Amino acid sequence: MVVWLLPLGVVLAGVALWLSTRRRRTLLQLAAGLALGMVLIRRVGFRLQDEVASLPPTAEGRRAGAAAVEQFLQPLTTFAAWTLTVVGVVAAVAVLTGNYPWVVAVRRAARHLWTRVMATTGKRARDEATVAWIELHRDVLLIGGAIVGLVLLWVADLSWAGLLLVLGLVAAFETAVYRIGARPATPPPAS
Repeated sequence: MVVWLLPLGVVLAGVALWLSTRRRRTLLQLAAGLALGMVLIRRVGFRLQDEVASLPPTAEGRRAGAAAVEQFLQPLTTFAAWTLTVVGVVAAVAVLTGNYPWVVAVRRAARHLWTRVMATTGKRARDEATVAWIELHRDVLLIGGAIVGLVLLWVADLSWAGLLLVLGLVAAFETAVYRIGARPATPPPAS
């Protein structure tokens, strides 16, 4: 029965979105309901694990009961966590692509900030003094970037997305430093 409920729920959600005249609102309502359901699944699972673990009269029995229930509930709570993550991303995209006045203002401010940052860093990256400094310290910057990345990977408890983000940022930094530092030095002006 449960095997059929998940696909049926996905199909019914698709039908609801297809029939809806306000699809974004419907999508956000479905996301809110799904998020609530996933949170409840996790909470009930944790509560069930505590109650089943307290049933046996001995400490050894309680440990065995807790381990058995954990093995049963762990895939369910993991599924709920991943589903909640996906629902959060979908809801964030739905809200941030909407035409709500506050979202339009946030997008405008973010676009303005991005333009200013890119213009400033672009000018700075072409500045001869900055390029010369990077060329002079290229190896130290490359080693430092790698060390910072390794330390972050070592000490931070990262999800897969966090791991990929850190690796991507380190790769972008290393590539930028290597490319800027590998430019041929401009010849000194003739005197």
